[in-house]
Amino acid sequence: SLPVLEGTGVPAPAGMRGLPESLEICSYAVAIAKGDRRVCPATGRGDVAAWFKRCREVGVQLHRPRIVKMPVPDFADPRDVACFAYHVKVPEGFDYEAVEAATPELLRQMDAILLDLEPMLRGTTEEGIPCLNAWGFGMDDVSILCYMRNLTCVKGLSWPARVRAYVERTCAEAGMSVYSQYAC
Repeated sequence: SLPVLEGTGVPAPAGMRGLPESLEICSYAVAIAKGDRRVCPATGRGDVAAWFKRCREVGVQLHRPRIVKMPVPDFADPRDVACFAYHVKVPEGFDYEAVEAATPELLRQMDAILLDLEPMLRGTTEEGIPCLNAWGFGMDDVSILCYMRNLTCVKGLSWPARVRAYVERTCAEAGMSVYSQYAC
């Protein structure tokens, strides 16, 4: 079952026992954050939205065949891997063999996309971590960092130094590991 946030005071949609969607959970956490740990709302930056669209179009082809090989509980049981593959391959027509064969070209495309992100990192947090906006970390960052973390499972990507720091240091600050050591 998917992770949910549940507990006293946590709002829940009708018929549910908690918040099941990751961005709902993030938005709720932002809303209740106290003191200096507040997260700025999303800005609606068009450049970020366009970049993220390009990133997902190429990135999904790179990370889907690899993410199931990461040592995470979601994929510890081979039946879970098979279920994931089936639900991606059948309704979406995802061709695992074709995208694995296209890996060299997809890596070249993603390298260029990662380079394009670097000048979009306009700010730095109080901890010295790059972020998208001059005033600090915000929902713009939350929206793309979850996806960027998945890309760390892809061996052979050329991460620009500032982009690598953005992903790795933000994940570390949040207590999440990246998949770089298991990249394949």
